[in-house]
Amino acid sequence: MTLAVPASLNPILEVKTTEAMTFPLEDFGNGWLSGDLSVRVESVLEGKDSVAIGPGLGRNPETAQLVRRLVEEVGIPLVLDADGLNAVSEDVTVLSRRKSGAKVDLPQSWASRVPRSCSTIGC
Repeated sequence: MTLAVPASLNPILEVKTTEAMTFPLEDFGNGWLSGDLSVRVESVLEGKDSVAIGPGLGRNPETAQLVRRLVEEVGIPLVLDADGLNAVSEDVTVLSRRKSGAKVDLPQSWASRVPRSCSTIGC
C-alpha cells in the first residue's frame, strides 16, 4: 500500500503508518493537495491495482478539484469514501464522464445520487 500525501505531512505519516509506504506530493507547506498534481498523482498509480480516495483529504476546494479530475481520468478501479465522496458530491456527473470502464465503488447510501448513465452503484 502506498499513500500519496502532502509533502509537509510526510514526516509524520512515515512514522505513524508503518504498514504503508508514503509518496510525498508537493503542497508548498499548505498541508493539502491541489488540482495541479494530477499528473504527479497518476505516476504514483503506475503498477497499482486500485486506488482509495477520501479518508483524511479534507475539504479544500483545490483538493476537491483534484479528486474530481482523478475520478474522471484514473483508469483503475476506485473506492470513494469520506472526503472523496464530499468532493464528488459537488459534481456527481463526474462519475459518468470517467474515461475508463474501471469500476467505482461507492457506499450503498449513494445509489440515488449516481447519474443515470451509470448502470450500477459500481459505475
